[in-house]
Amino acid sequence: MNGQKINIAFILPSLDKGGVSSVALNMISKLDSGIYSKFIILYDGNIVEYETEYEIINLKAPKKKCLITKIFTQFIRYSRLKKFKKDKKIDISISFKDNPNLTSLFSKQNDRIIMTVHTTPSRDYKGLKGKIYKFLINRYFNRADRVVTVSDGIKNDLILNYGVSESKIQTIYNFIDTGYIKRLSSEPIEYEIKHLFEGGGTVITVGRLSEAKGQHHLIRAFKYVSAEVPDSSLVIVGDGELKEYLADLIEDLCLTNRVFLIGNRDNPYKYLKHSDIFVLSSVYEGFGIVLIEAMACGLPVISTECLSGPTEILIGEAGILVPVLDGKKYTGSEPLTTEEKVLANEIIRLLKGKTECERFKELSLKRALDFSLEKIIPQWDELIHEFLKGK
Repeated sequence: MNGQKINIAFILPSLDKGGVSSVALNMISKLDSGIYSKFIILYDGNIVEYETEYEIINLKAPKKKCLITKIFTQFIRYSRLKKFKKDKKIDISISFKDNPNLTSLFSKQNDRIIMTVHTTPSRDYKGLKGKIYKFLINRYFNRADRVVTVSDGIKNDLILNYGVSESKIQTIYNFIDTGYIKRLSSEPIEYEIKHLFEGGGTVITVGRLSEAKGQHHLIRAFKYVSAEVPDSSLVIVGDGELKEYLADLIEDLCLTNRVFLIGNRDNPYKYLKHSDIFVLSSVYEGFGIVLIEAMACGLPVISTECLSGPTEILIGEAGILVPVLDGKKYTGSEPLTTEEKVLANEIIRLLKGKTECERFKELSLKRALDFSLEKIIPQWDELIHEFLKGK
């Protein structure tokens, strides 16, 4: 580039508190500002729930409900993004989520198009919407310069179910900043909840309180755990639409003194650091970066063998995989499912087996390093420079 900075546009619907926004900002912040000029382009610039030092361009074309206004808004996105790319001489466009992926492709100027996919399309899109997305992905994703998936599971889904060429797809895992996690994990826990981490074994999970994350299965399994390990406790960090249901389930199971919903927390790492076991009870995941964050805090981990993500993360027995849960919202009086019993027994095994627990701690710390920014960011640098050779 003859000493000039590489102009990169990062295109998202918004900067809400969702996982994709967090992943995008992580990547943007760690790419070398001495090499890249970075522009964050949002459909809706009024939704910015993260602080960022980088320039934000608001396309002023937020999500609409009515079909006619949806179509009109989509044309506004194309035209405004196309103009911006031309005016700023964008070299690389990196988009996040399906709609921005297509918007970026259709507004292509002299830029290289990199689409990113963070979820498994065949699982997320059903019915008429599924048919529409299947047509769009099959028809247009092969026109991108590269499609970056965050797991091989997603990559295989695009190849097998959507006809995306394998030569177009590259897996680049989400990364963690191990130094940042280490600093934040050393912060003290608030006095009023410190006692939750001082019992005979603290099990923790972190994630949105939703059906996808399966915390209701974990709570039901913990009824059995608490009978076998009387001093154990379960801490659930997060908030979401199932909060009331989970609170009622905890009460129905008489676990109000054993299971604790502590809501969203700005720094989950200090709670992870002072826990004994991390459990990912998800029914499905795109990647499951919280699993790696827990491992970086030195926790032995148990995860469901859900579609895409955890199986790749825990390769080489870096943690314990259990059968995926069915996602059904059971009451406290219904018997445990076979999968819930397996989950409960594995938690008990680690809580009672100190030697086994220490072994998995060592494996966790070692495996987490494979997802450090020092290993992942160079993969992005290499991809970007591959497209700009000779330009």
